[in-house]
Amino acid sequence: MAISVRALFDMEKENAVFEEYGLKSYREYQSVNKNQILSRGSAFHLVSGLLQFNEMVKEAEKIYKEHGLDAFIAHERLKASCSHSSATISIT
Repeated sequence: MAISVRALFDMEKENAVFEEYGLKSYREYQSVNKNQILSRGSAFHLVSGLLQFNEMVKEAEKIYKEHGLDAFIAHERLKASCSHSSATISIT
């Protein structure tokens, strides 16, 4: 999966500088503002959620290895739920 940095962080000002004034001005703008923290963009929460989901899957796999069948059933239920959701999520 690839996500643009402009989707992760609000870089509308930076993009406007690039579009209106070109690469040289964009580089100068970036240099002057290098210590300014960017605001979160529209995909930030999505990526954060996906990373948290990935950690949950890792934890489920760890529990499965430690506790056997009960965790296997829970893992299979999780896989089935994901396959029936509208999102394309794959759990192995």
